[in-house]
Amino acid sequence: MRSIKGDDNISHVVAQKECCFTSREALAAACEELGCTYSPDQANWRYYGAWLDDYKKANAAYRHGIDPKDYGKNAQGVISLKGDASSYEVGLYPHPSGQGLMPVYDFFGMEGRKIQEKLGENLEKLRGVYARHAIQRQAKFGGYSITRKAHQDGHVQLVLEPR
Repeated sequence: MRSIKGDDNISHVVAQKECCFTSREALAAACEELGCTYSPDQANWRYYGAWLDDYKKANAAYRHGIDPKDYGKNAQGVISLKGDASSYEVGLYPHPSGQGLMPVYDFFGMEGRKIQEKLGENLEKLRGVYARHAIQRQAKFGGYSITRKAHQDGHVQLVLEPR
């Protein structure tokens, strides 16, 4: 266990409740595109390693049903940064709605910042790429063809047309 002294030893484990991954296939595709690995059968994930009861904001994982005793373990899948064995990881837990998975991770310190650099603050990049893959999967399943248009301002537009 790490020594606990000073302000550098802080754990900020958050849950992204507004994010609900319902398609494991779309999640795997999004992770691959962003340079991550999705391991659906992995239960243990890296974070600071100890809950210090020092983070109390609304997105604190314990406020969304994740017992601090389960931090770093008992996940139903893990997202890791490819080629980086020291960065923290994202654990996936049942979403409070009862549908899909909710990401939980420690964003603090250098190891936590790596998650946000790769997946976006509040996992915004991951959420956007996941949404695109989920829409593409549903559209193909529903018999639609998809055209992807990238705009100069950076946003992507998906145009669906019946086949």
